[in-house]
Amino acid sequence: MLKKTKVYSLRNVMKNDSKETKSLALVDNDLTLYNELEEQQNFERNYFWRHFKKLDNFIQEAQSKVFDLVIFNQPNSEQKRVEKSSISLLKLHHVPTIVLFSKNDAKDYNTKDGNLESLTFIEKPFRFVTLVEIMNEKFKFQEKSKFLTIVIGPYFLKPFEKVIVDNFGEELLLTDTEVKIVRILSKYEGVFVRKEFVMEKVWGIKKFLETHTLETHIYRLRKKIQKKFNEDLWIKSKKGRYALGYKY
Repeated sequence: MLKKTKVYSLRNVMKNDSKETKSLALVDNDLTLYNELEEQQNFERNYFWRHFKKLDNFIQEAQSKVFDLVIFNQPNSEQKRVEKSSISLLKLHHVPTIVLFSKNDAKDYNTKDGNLESLTFIEKPFRFVTLVEIMNEKFKFQEKSKFLTIVIGPYFLKPFEKVIVDNFGEELLLTDTEVKIVRILSKYEGVFVRKEFVMEKVWGIKKFLETHTLETHIYRLRKKIQKKFNEDLWIKSKKGRYALGYKY
C-alpha cells in the first residue's frame, strides 16, 4: 500500500501551523498506515490520531465527536458505507475526508458523484509524502474556511472580523478565545457539548484539569451576548456542558 519513504524526510512536510490541536481519525483494519502516521506525531505534537479498526466503531463515535480530518482505508465490500459516512460528515460538520482505494475498487467508488466532489480519492499504492501533502492542503483550506461567515439562525459569526452580527446590523465584538468558543458551540446548535471537548478544541487540553478558565470565559461571553441581543441569542450550561442557541 505504501511506497517506502524515510521518516526524517517528512519532518518539514507534516506541519500544523494552527495552535489548535487537531483530532484526526483513521478507519483502517490494518496497523501499517496508522503506525507510520503516529510516528510522524513525534515531529508534530498538535496532531492527535484516533485509530478505528472497524467502520461501525468509527460511525458510532463520529455521532458525538467531530474530527478535523478522516481517512478511510476500507475493503471494497465496505465502499457504499464509506461513501454514506463521508457524505454525512461533509454535510453535517464539513470534515475534510480522504478515501484510499485500489484499482480493483475504482469501478465501485463513484468518484464523479456530485455529492462526493469535496472528497479526495488516493489510489494505492502511494507515497506517504503524497498523503501528507494532501492532508496539509486540506488543513490550509480548513483554516481559510474559518474566515467565512457562520450562520447561527438570524445571527452571523464573522471569525476574521471577530464579531457576531444580527439581521439589523448590530455587532458584538468578540475576543479570539470567544470566537473559538462560539465556533465550536455553533457546530452543535442547541445541543449541550462537554466542557472537556470545548477545552481540547480551544486550548489543546486533552486531559481534564480542575480549572475554571472555560467557565470564566463563558460567563463573560454570556453577559456580553445578553446585553447586546437580550435573550434572543443564548448560551446555557448543564452539568459541565454548554449549548448555544437562539429564539425562533
